[in-house]
Amino acid sequence: MGAGKSTVGARVATLTARPFVDLDRLIEKRHGPIPELFESRGEPEFRRIEEETLAEVLTGPDSVIALGGGAVLSPLSRERLSARAFTVYLDVGVETAWKRVRGSDRPLAQREAEFRKLYESRQAVYAAAANATAQSVEDVLLAALVIAVPGGIFTSGPAVVVADERVLQLHPPAPDRPVLTVPAGEAAKSLTVVERLWRELPLGRDGTIIAVG
Repeated sequence: MGAGKSTVGARVATLTARPFVDLDRLIEKRHGPIPELFESRGEPEFRRIEEETLAEVLTGPDSVIALGGGAVLSPLSRERLSARAFTVYLDVGVETAWKRVRGSDRPLAQREAEFRKLYESRQAVYAAAANATAQSVEDVLLAALVIAVPGGIFTSGPAVVVADERVLQLHPPAPDRPVLTVPAGEAAKSLTVVERLWRELPLGRDGTIIAVG
């Protein structure tokens, strides 16, 4: 609760041109407000509905799904997510989460002490259920695309970074490697630029060229 799943999920869905499903909103559309479900039918019944609804959504078209905070407590749901989805844990601190949910009608966010206890009790489950941890839309996209830079490439052996001027303004490289710049965009794609890089490249045959896009 309070991690920003609905906001981040909707943005990721827009950027990837996929449907967005907010599981809590879908349940409310079918069964009424969640606080009333908790009160009239109890949390176990709500979890059963949540489990069934998620199973249904996972059999549909590829979508970005915002899960309720307790959805992954179900072993069966975790099994289904593992088989069918790429699951990202939006990691926010308890202070931020509580600030966002306090004063709401969420059944499990009525008392700060209980909320903090719930937050701590779920961390291990979230970590086990997730394929990646993220804090922003960009983090989610990079994780879901399985884009990573192996840590060792920057820490062992001779290497040079090659990047265009605009990229270097946005993402300065680590200071422990030489950096060669090329013009932004299509201007970099010329034999003149290649020749200059060849002359300036301070590497032997055992070196690594890191192209930063």
